[in-house]
Amino acid sequence: MAALAIDPTERSALRATARSGYVANTAREAEDGQCVAFSVNGLNYAVDIMLVQEIRSWSPTSTIPGQHPASMGVMDIRGEVVEVYDLSALLGGAATKATSGHVVLVLALGTAVVGILVDGVSDIIQINDENLQPAPRSSTSKLDGVVKGIVTLSDHMVALLDLSRVIGSSD
Repeated sequence: MAALAIDPTERSALRATARSGYVANTAREAEDGQCVAFSVNGLNYAVDIMLVQEIRSWSPTSTIPGQHPASMGVMDIRGEVVEVYDLSALLGGAATKATSGHVVLVLALGTAVVGILVDGVSDIIQINDENLQPAPRSSTSKLDGVVKGIVTLSDHMVALLDLSRVIGSSD
């Protein structure tokens, strides 16, 4: 699977947003917006589509000394060194043995560009007042606030993640 690149005009807007340090802090900021839905260990998650720069198939990374245990290493993406994190491990699950079937979402989080390893991307979902519910408070203080909201769809629910909190809590 080749990388799915975001339109150059959209990428410019994404980079400007990233340089400005913007990170959506509430689920309502994604209100009436679109999110990229994906799965990790059979669970459904989503992130604001404005954070996604690229969707690429897994390719091996290079490890670096002192990297976080959830880091898969770094990869060169269009001349930029990007650290890739195992989202399963970041969320407290088992470490993923990456295969060619896995996908890396390249995201702009504040001023950083990072990758997250996921099982697969499933859909682009629409979020609005009718399908977005508040997130329950997490019983794990380290992960409290990571789920910004729950999107209810016709046949399942999707946890809307604040990945700046997940990646930020990994350092």
